[in-house]
Amino acid sequence: MGLRSWSLENNKDKEMKKRFVYRIYSEILGCHLWIIETDEDINYLRDQGHGTSEAVYTTDEIKKLKSLDKSSLKHIHEVKEIFSGSEILEVTRKDVNENEAKEGTD
Repeated sequence: MGLRSWSLENNKDKEMKKRFVYRIYSEILGCHLWIIETDEDINYLRDQGHGTSEAVYTTDEIKKLKSLDKSSLKHIHEVKEIFSGSEILEVTRKDVNENEAKEGTD
């Protein structure tokens, strides 16, 4: 019901490529979001009139977020909604970094 996918066929250089984008409902975030395979898929998504008001994540970004708690996910999601086209480059948990810093000062 909350899952939709589109297939993108691109005949560029006579090479057939298929890409998929998914719109899902997140129980944790309480809203819809888009998951795309690559950054290039966002152009297709927007050309189709989708993904302009909802956050868009790549599959690589989703993998980086798997270990975070609900509060952290919500904060990151807020940023993704405000800064359309932003990219998650690295995820480090604050509590891990704070513990490492404390151990280094002992």
